[in-house]
Amino acid sequence: MIKLILGSAALASTMLATAAFAQANGPCLQRNQIFASSAIDDRTLIVNDQANRMYVVRLRGACHGLMTTLSRASFYSPTNQACLGPNDRIAFRHQTVGRNICFVDGVSTDLGSIASVNRPFGPVN
Repeated sequence: MIKLILGSAALASTMLATAAFAQANGPCLQRNQIFASSAIDDRTLIVNDQANRMYVVRLRGACHGLMTTLSRASFYSPTNQACLGPNDRIAFRHQTVGRNICFVDGVSTDLGSIASVNRPFGPVN
């Protein structure tokens, strides 16, 4: 009986810690659920997941060619985390720039910080 109580307490504390970690690190845009993206500028993407939720993905520095690329963007994580986050990568191929890789600075759901989405969403890999 004591083992059952201790096991339940450990499970509950793990679940609370996971929820607190997710809240502390912002929203979870799951890489395998990304459906489409649209570049606002060379530092900002709006990403749509399969559940039609929208996220703002800020990049670290300018990502040259992002605004004018016609190719699909691919999202990678060097640590294989499920959620897109800082230091993850966005890769695409541009007609004049060639293959480009840009780094994620952060992910949020604050769409109020974006003036307008002026490009159609395109599918992602």
